[in-house]
Amino acid sequence: MPQLKVLVLEDEFDKNSLYKKVSESDFSSKTYSASEISYNNYDELAQKALDEGIELVITDSEKDIFNGIVEILKSYGLECIGTNRKYSRLGSSKLFAKRFLNKYDIPYLRKVEFEDITFPVVLKKDFSNECHLIFSQKELNEKTLNQDDFIEEFITGDEISVTSFYNSEKLINFEPVKIHKKDFDNIGSSCPVYISYEQYDKLQNYLTKFEHALLEDDADFKGFITSNLVWNGREWIVVNFQINIGNSTLLNHLESDLLATILYSTKQKYKEKTTGSVVVQNPKSNFKIFPNADIKIYNDEENQQLTLSTTADFPFRDIETFLKKIPELKYPVIY
Repeated sequence: MPQLKVLVLEDEFDKNSLYKKVSESDFSSKTYSASEISYNNYDELAQKALDEGIELVITDSEKDIFNGIVEILKSYGLECIGTNRKYSRLGSSKLFAKRFLNKYDIPYLRKVEFEDITFPVVLKKDFSNECHLIFSQKELNEKTLNQDDFIEEFITGDEISVTSFYNSEKLINFEPVKIHKKDFDNIGSSCPVYISYEQYDKLQNYLTKFEHALLEDDADFKGFITSNLVWNGREWIVVNFQINIGNSTLLNHLESDLLATILYSTKQKYKEKTTGSVVVQNPKSNFKIFPNADIKIYNDEENQQLTLSTTADFPFRDIETFLKKIPELKYPVIY
């Protein structure tokens, strides 16, 4: 069985989530984390990777992908998993994504013209994750808009996240993850997802159309794309894309070898119990975290949030029990 030296780059708040999964692979002889390597730019990182004999780089950090790390690493002859700069705009530019989806007749959240507004609507900014739910004309008038701002329809319905690995020949899809929301904010996620036969069929239709769109567009990269979708009662509508694996729930629920799927398109296997993750606000970064071997904790210092994840018969109940020990945190009830 051939084994590779693998370098992993991931977002700071998901640090070690992907790294841990890759390091467990039978196809990795040694796994390196870019967070443990000192480098000033991508050229220096590429040279250090070559010096270390790295044979595969998996880039899951959206920030680095947006900045063109994939092209730079490839220019040094490194095999790199990650969306290239052109198609990374599916994640970085909402307007680019809409043009792509419109070209291939894939349903997406529609822009709303000012003269045709029916509230509520969503105010978004291109090249930004910032968005606001607007309930009235008065509330909209109070916002200062610029050329990057646009208004989008608001749809209420089941929301899921589907991560796919695209290898330039086909789309390999992972188990959908259910997104739990409250007041327009993500408060958690869970896997597996229980959906109707109609929703399942329409999901397969969407994934087939998305695969054909990438192939017809001659997309020439190997990397992850996560589709965030909402059900409007008839079909799945694209809310937005992430050009990485998405949230930690999927990786925690995946039991099979991730590297085997990347390299050889093997079928995935998942844990029998439910994996649940909860996002809580973290106004203080210095409070005491009580250790718990069954609950993984990811600290997003930039957005002052914690994500707690576990796999159990009743994961949200277990996380709530754990969080009751930390009075500084307010737990969003999901179940």
